[in-house]
Parts: sequence; C-alpha cells; structure tokens
Amino acid sequence: REGYHAVMVYGQAIVNSTMLPGTQILVKDQLSLWDDEFWIHDRGFHLETGEFVYGNQRGVPYQLQRVTRIENNQRIIDRPDLVWTLGDDWRTDEEYVGGVYQKG
Repeated sequence: REGYHAVMVYGQAIVNSTMLPGTQILVKDQLSLWDDEFWIHDRGFHLETGEFVYGNQRGVPYQLQRVTRIENNQRIIDRPDLVWTLGDDWRTDEEYVGGVYQKG
C-alpha cells in the first residue's frame, strides 16, 4: 500500500530509562502511516540483559485506525463503531469498558 514508512536512522538507539534510573534501553522503532491507519512498531529491551521492557512481545505493531476527519472545520465521524475511543464526551463508562473488552 502507498503510504509513509519510517525506520530509525541506525536501526536502533540506546537511551537512558526515565522509569528505571541507571538503566539503559535498546530502542527499535518503525512507523507506517496511510490515509486511515497508523502503525507503531516500537520495542524496548534492557541493554544488559536483553529482557523485553515495552512494546508488543509478539512482534505485531500497534494498529490505530482513523475514527474522524476534519472537513470545513467540522469533525466528521468515519468509524461510528470506534467513536467510544474519542474521550469522555463521546461515551459512557459502560461503552468504554465494553469497547475495550470487545477489541481486546
């Protein structure tokens, strides 16, 4: 599919953890952007042990889908089935819990 795809310039980076002081994390990120989807494949590994720190351990990117778009300064709903993801003004607590459980 036509879209924009980004990888880290050197394939990975080493950063200091903000959550675990004194720990370094090996970061690997790829991004893909299409008209109605945004995929984020980011993973972090403990530099010394190689243990997984964050990201999807199954190697599957997070897949976000467009829910709305803006036309003439108006928000247009493209995915009514995902409107519960837009925030408290767009759902009840029950709808949020139901949506989370439905999507997994």
